[in-house]
Amino acid sequence: MKFGLVLAIVLVASIAVDGQTHPVNFWTLETKAESATLVAASALDGYSTQVSINSKRFHELNPLASPFVAHGAAGQVAACAIGVGAVLGAAYLAHRTHHEKLRRFILRASVGAESANSVYQFSGR
Repeated sequence: MKFGLVLAIVLVASIAVDGQTHPVNFWTLETKAESATLVAASALDGYSTQVSINSKRFHELNPLASPFVAHGAAGQVAACAIGVGAVLGAAYLAHRTHHEKLRRFILRASVGAESANSVYQFSGR
């Protein structure tokens, strides 16, 4: 329920019209803040995933991340870097093709999803 609420808030915030012109530069203050938040949420998610896996009570559900996560902290860092890189790459592609609303949606939805997942993992399931 919390995940759905957080995701709904992020989606509404990304669709809202801000009335600004399209920025020429990808690395605006907004993009830097969203990227930093995404990296922090991804790192927190990685930490909580490693804690959960090391407790031997849980396993990685994502089949793409599972081979990385099974190799400990180094694999977890690689999985997080690939995930953040994919999100930033998709956002940059949307920016280059002048789809600013899509760029905002990609970054904000990813931040919301990572944050909600971290909260879910730390809440004790």
